[in-house]
Amino acid sequence: MDSLGYFGKWFPTEHKKYTAIIAMMYLGVVTTVLGVLFELALRRLEMIGLFGGPVGIRRTIDVLTFFSGLNTLASLALFVIMIYLLYKTRALVYLLKMALGYFVVDLLLILIADLFSGTVAAILCILGIIATIYVNRRRWHYISKYRRYIYYVVLSWLISALCTAAVVGHIVYSMTQLMLGMTRGGYGTFIGYAVLLVPVWMIPVFCQHYIYRREERLGTSFYQAFRLMNTVPWTAVFFIFGISSLASIGTISGENMFTSFDFDDTGDNQANLKDRKNSMSTRKVNEVNKKTCPYCGHPVEGDAVFCSHCGKPVYTCPQCHHVVDPTAKFCPSCGTRLQTPDASAGPLPDPFSKETEPAAAPSSEVPRHDIQRNMPPQRPLKEQLQEHGKVLIALGVVLVLAVAGGIWYAHSQPKSLPAGTGTYSQQVVKTADSELSLNGVYLGQSWDEAKDGLGRELSTSDSKDGAVHHKFTDMDVVVKDNKVIMLTSSSPAAQSKRGIHQGSSFDDVVNAYGDDYQASEYGAQIHYEYTFKTDDGKTGILRFAVSKNSQAVEYISVRLADEQTDGAKQAFLAYHKDISGHHLQE
Repeated sequence: MDSLGYFGKWFPTEHKKYTAIIAMMYLGVVTTVLGVLFELALRRLEMIGLFGGPVGIRRTIDVLTFFSGLNTLASLALFVIMIYLLYKTRALVYLLKMALGYFVVDLLLILIADLFSGTVAAILCILGIIATIYVNRRRWHYISKYRRYIYYVVLSWLISALCTAAVVGHIVYSMTQLMLGMTRGGYGTFIGYAVLLVPVWMIPVFCQHYIYRREERLGTSFYQAFRLMNTVPWTAVFFIFGISSLASIGTISGENMFTSFDFDDTGDNQANLKDRKNSMSTRKVNEVNKKTCPYCGHPVEGDAVFCSHCGKPVYTCPQCHHVVDPTAKFCPSCGTRLQTPDASAGPLPDPFSKETEPAAAPSSEVPRHDIQRNMPPQRPLKEQLQEHGKVLIALGVVLVLAVAGGIWYAHSQPKSLPAGTGTYSQQVVKTADSELSLNGVYLGQSWDEAKDGLGRELSTSDSKDGAVHHKFTDMDVVVKDNKVIMLTSSSPAAQSKRGIHQGSSFDDVVNAYGDDYQASEYGAQIHYEYTFKTDDGKTGILRFAVSKNSQAVEYISVRLADEQTDGAKQAFLAYHKDISGHHLQE
């Protein structure tokens, strides 16, 4: 039997399924409008006291009652069929959660109306809607691929509601005038206006009819089209008016609702049965791995190579295996430095390719952690070790020799002076690119060389002495005569050579650089400055601005101490104040 049970048995082809649901929509509108008219007619006859009238009047009432009963049965049958289809396409539970959320909102609005005056209640409701829109702004990606369901259906609902309000308002007004004797005329006009409800309520049906036929032409299965038609528009409305999503109320919380429901599911139980047995659900993936795609925010499995929602590759940190942006320089979770893929090196190799690409020649640059893709093992580890046993033994010997050589080299180097003496030995002078640097950019470096690794430039300004100030996401750089003369961090991603960054504690600074510093107070900060020499013998200052209250580093600056940079320094201080809102001490 078809996935939709008897419905699929009665309508075996996609075209018949689409035609059946469209016909039921039209029938549902007609029966609903007729039911309203029958109910109004019966109530009106009761009001004017005709139930005890002649036999003809009683027969008329009997006929109306009979057709009203048939209408009720037809409406009930359509309702049962819709519930059955929603259940079979696994959308019923999601809609019930949403209905529960709207019920909570209604209770909240009633409570607000009872506790506060009309103006205050209206303001609170408006603030609640604004807060709901703000909280749900990052959740639109769940339904962003199905905008056509939002635009057509929700707009048709709005137009139909406005037209219905106008027609019903006119009907009520006409009945009131007639009952009070303020106007003459029969009920023919009233019935005519009531019949207008049929085309008015047909507006959403026309839109859904168009979308269903369009999806049929595009080859979308009926299961998925029906599922999306009954979930996406209501979800869009919930993102605006679902105030219950502001609170984490378990079942109806936003995270629970939207991560446990897969809008991309086809809704075909038989087609997805095998996949559901062999894969984790979206909710389980989100709860177990706590990983999301950096592009679309959709939860991904721990060993995923590509996002199942947007299809883009997934990159992870080699240290903590946290999902990272491929353009990031540092892992936002553990701070490990990452090496982004080089665009000039060509596209990344296909992780599923069976052919092995030749290994690239080793680089002379200092090795850095590469962004890795988590790939499941292709063969058992024992089999791989047996095949490459000799290679592993050779690598082990090389590793032991390298460690032994490093230990010998460390012990053979002259010892530095103990911290706290206030003097520097000539043997402890650090090169510019090892100490007077942030994220590998160092004082005296050529600007053409330094700017390649700084990412997107946010702004640029010139000073009177010829210095140029460049602002990037992670740091600010001052350049003069095509040489870097000053660096200042602007985010925790900017690190010194020894790994200190914004947010590091003062103890981290002392452990990394010792206590041979010059300290000075400046407002709510204490500036700890370490002096180093550049390659050309100039004096450079590495400053850590530490908060008095939190004892954490608030910014790091690197600059030359020569007097010839004073003009550029003063201009940079004014520039930094304008862009950051706080002063830097000279």
